[in-house]
Amino acid sequence: YLKPSGDLDFSVKDGPTSQNSYLIPWFNFNGALKRKERILFGHWSSLGLIIRKEFVSLDTGCGRGELLTAIRLSDNRIYTSQVIDDIFPAS
Repeated sequence: YLKPSGDLDFSVKDGPTSQNSYLIPWFNFNGALKRKERILFGHWSSLGLIIRKEFVSLDTGCGRGELLTAIRLSDNRIYTSQVIDDIFPAS
């Protein structure tokens, strides 16, 4: 997140809510996405899947037992898979 001043704030890890309405997701900050390239990112699973012309948020929570998600960029087709982790037995 960014503060209205443009300074980074790493204290909130949740998705955008009214509880942190003073913080701005970096991709909504004024002028943040004025480039030709499309940005793909993860590591913010509370956002979930978001597909916009300027960016794609791909983290759908695989690390906590949700879906693994991929995107084919040529047509924005989404592929998901439930990942079964049998390396470590459940305790």
